Amino acid sequence: MIYDKNKLRYGKILLCADADADGEAIKNLLLTCFWSLCPELIINGHLYCAIPPLFRITTKKNEYIYLRDGVELEAYKEAHAGEKYAVNRNKGLGEQDAEELEECLLNPDTRNVAQITVEDAAAAGSLFEIFMGPSVGPRKDWIKEHSEEANEV
Repeated sequence: MIYDKNKLRYGKILLCADADADGEAIKNLLLTCFWSLCPELIINGHLYCAIPPLFRITTKKNEYIYLRDGVELEAYKEAHAGEKYAVNRNKGLGEQDAEELEECLLNPDTRNVAQITVEDAAAAGSLFEIFMGPSVGPRKDWIKEHSEEANEV
């Protein structure tokens, strides 16, 4: 694909996937496809990822409040101690009705999105090749070399 800014039909491309681990894997695959086919879309700031909520609070008034992650859930619980509400894991995007999708992903006023940015295109290309390329050896080598960093969290 040849990138031509003047021929773009849309200024933003929004990747949408579930908020769970499978959704993250799907986003990684989509990012790999975009990087492989047309990295300029990422480098020039046209690619965004939706951040769907992981939890849904149902208040005693039957209103819904969507929370992005466990941190937001804990903050909500702390701020609303003693109140009655129900906490549910949010459904996957394919299971949501039109109103939920509107609230969580489609309405620019209520959705959460993050622009995919690249500071170093050469380094990004190298990492895509290591992690998503056809050779297993470079992946194993990288994991061995950086395994101690996983315990630094």
